[in-house]
Amino acid sequence: MKPLRYLFFRIWDWKQNDRRERQPLLVAWISVTVLICWNILGLIKVSEQLLEAEWFSGLGRARLSQYLLIAYLLVFWVVRAIFIGQHQYKSFVREFSSETRTQRSRRTVYIWIYIVATVALPIAMAVIWARQH
Repeated sequence: MKPLRYLFFRIWDWKQNDRRERQPLLVAWISVTVLICWNILGLIKVSEQLLEAEWFSGLGRARLSQYLLIAYLLVFWVVRAIFIGQHQYKSFVREFSSETRTQRSRRTVYIWIYIVATVALPIAMAVIWARQH
């Protein structure tokens, strides 16, 4: 959970220092939720590829959309409960404010690798899956 706490903290901290941003907490909340949902999608795509299965092929497009919306809302609520409820995000300042410049640089690279991989994996798996079928 520490990497996700750090990601939440960095997005929140970055947007909090942006004078144009009125809702830095909301931006961090939505960003982490979207990334977690993309992680779930990536896991589904990888498992479909490895097991040569199509988990949701029997569902219609409308039913699949409903399930995805429910899953997104569930993750949205869980992220809120874990990171925002009872002002948990404020404890992240204490946890991460003492990082050294080297740690911050290294963690920034890790964050960007995570974001790029999170977005690229489901797309790459969908392309691979489409070419095989």
